[in-house]
Amino acid sequence: MGVLHQLATQLRHPIIGLMALVCLIVMCIDWATYTRMGSIDILITCIFLTLTLSVPFKPIPFSYALAILSALYFLIPHALQGPNILECAWLALAVLGCSLQHWQSMPIIVSVSTCALLGDHFYTGFSGNTILVCASLLVSGISGCFLRYHHSYQQLLEQTQHAEQLRTRQEEQLRLARTLHDDVAGSMSYTIALCRDAERTSDSRQLRIRLSEIARVTSASLTQLRTNVIVPLTESNDTSLIQATQMSTNHKHGYTELCQLILMLNHRLSAAGFDGMIRCTSNLSDEIADYVSRVLNELCNNILKHGKHTYLITVAQHADSVMIIASNTIAKTGDTPTDGTKHGLRFLKSEVESRGGILCTQADDGEWQTRIVFPL
Repeated sequence: MGVLHQLATQLRHPIIGLMALVCLIVMCIDWATYTRMGSIDILITCIFLTLTLSVPFKPIPFSYALAILSALYFLIPHALQGPNILECAWLALAVLGCSLQHWQSMPIIVSVSTCALLGDHFYTGFSGNTILVCASLLVSGISGCFLRYHHSYQQLLEQTQHAEQLRTRQEEQLRLARTLHDDVAGSMSYTIALCRDAERTSDSRQLRIRLSEIARVTSASLTQLRTNVIVPLTESNDTSLIQATQMSTNHKHGYTELCQLILMLNHRLSAAGFDGMIRCTSNLSDEIADYVSRVLNELCNNILKHGKHTYLITVAQHADSVMIIASNTIAKTGDTPTDGTKHGLRFLKSEVESRGGILCTQADDGEWQTRIVFPL
């Protein structure tokens, strides 16, 4: 298939020139071996030879001319016994089949073949040679059409591969943005909450514990930033980006890791001065658990940034859906997850809608509520 693709892409000039040269050699040999050449035969031969050698320079116009003259030549009386011009007709029909749309080239191919068939029928009657000549003309034209379709198919494959690479890059960019927002920004929000809590602490022992936790979280955040963001961004090889995307896509937290994440988030919120809990009342599959983990990360980041004192998050699986309900008190009037840049809410909404789910939010009496439902 690779050879056919190269032939189709080069047919307009180099390959056509080679084919025209072959036609020239065959006609010269025929001319040298044919002894009954009249002046009209020589004129017809020179016309066909000139048009054939001109095809590589202007393929479509001269191929049209060759096809028309071939059809007329097949219809004239066979008293004009000149050299064989079949190779010229083959070249013209192949070029037209490859260069034109099928609805443009097929009538010409069929017409030339029909003229060859009718010419032999009028003057010599049907014979095996007549059918062979007609079939060879059809095959040459159809071969050109096949090369055109193959070239179009290769172009479509290249466009599809380009679109897939573009989609992969977009997924990688979205993954990096989510890493920055969910992991790094979440850790920074947690660090800020720890700093505020340490500021209010008068106990030197508790202060040291808070500072140690701040140092640990900051170090982990820098490692995440360096490993999951900076390294993929500095990679210039597209293959590494695709592999990074595949690695991030194929990674599954699983239900066990989800439980560990819930414990970690509860500890993080508790260390930041929040009172509450995250409950998962169902044993989720690995795929659903991976998705719930991403949602819980975003919900806890919002609580750290905008919440105060209390929170409650419940995850429950029903017959055909999973429901996540989160509520927390708002730190101050007007400070809700919809304030500011809205990046968190937009990421969360796109994450939910990507699975065909819905996200509803409500602020009432100093409490922010988020309800998420998505199908299994």
